[in-house]
Amino acid sequence: MAPTTGSLDDAKRALRSRMLAVTRVIGSDPARRGERSRRVCGGLVEVVAAHLERLAIGGPAADGRREQRVMVFEPFRTEPDLTWFVDWCGEQHVQVFVPEVDGDVMWVVPGRVPPATLDVVVVPGLAFSPDGHRLGRGRGHYDRFLVGVGPHCLRVGVGFSEQLVADMPTAAHDVRLDAVITDAGAASRP
Repeated sequence: MAPTTGSLDDAKRALRSRMLAVTRVIGSDPARRGERSRRVCGGLVEVVAAHLERLAIGGPAADGRREQRVMVFEPFRTEPDLTWFVDWCGEQHVQVFVPEVDGDVMWVVPGRVPPATLDVVVVPGLAFSPDGHRLGRGRGHYDRFLVGVGPHCLRVGVGFSEQLVADMPTAAHDVRLDAVITDAGAASRP
């Protein structure tokens, strides 16, 4: 039996509350967060490098192919620090973009890049399930945004191992991710 809208909202609200408390504890130890973030970034590099190689679009190429495009997020202190991943992108000549929220709409900046041209979107969350479901902060920006990415785009969630949950309340509009990476490794892979 499917949960009613009220019970689904209640389940999401309860999990959000629990995960906010968990991530506050993680964020309270910057040194430990940094160490764990480097492990997240290591797993992210592995998965993203394999995906970009499969796309066979390479970096700047003589045959006119465009550079690879990755969108990351600017983390709260309770989320993985993606500095090491962004540095790797720079070394690989991968263009890095970030989201900008304007009301209910999320844009890719700089330049308002069309979401369909992204090769990878790295997604934050409060909780993730091993099969790629995600619980965000409740405003639906990423769910609405991810609908507009191309079929070739890898949608990967990143978080800490405590954010991986077995039972995730989901609705029909919740977009499933292709992979989830935590400091304990890949929970799911493309």
